[in-house]
Amino acid sequence: MLINLIRHGQTAGNLEKRYIGRTDEPLCSDGISELKSRSYPAPGTLICSPMKRCIQTAEVLFPGIQPQIFQELRECDFGDFEG
Repeated sequence: MLINLIRHGQTAGNLEKRYIGRTDEPLCSDGISELKSRSYPAPGTLICSPMKRCIQTAEVLFPGIQPQIFQELRECDFGDFEG
């Protein structure tokens, strides 16, 4: 069995070097463009975090494939450092 782990595309917070964990930011246009320049093998099963940036990443990389959302994959909270 082959498992591919893919990190979400860039958000505005990533570009600004902010800690973004529980903050539910969408992808920025640069992040979407970068993802569109990549290709990955089609997944047998697509599992995804409930975060907007992760769902958008799945939609860009694997259009037409509905991801299974797992709440347990939600990112950690950085507390006082968040954002």
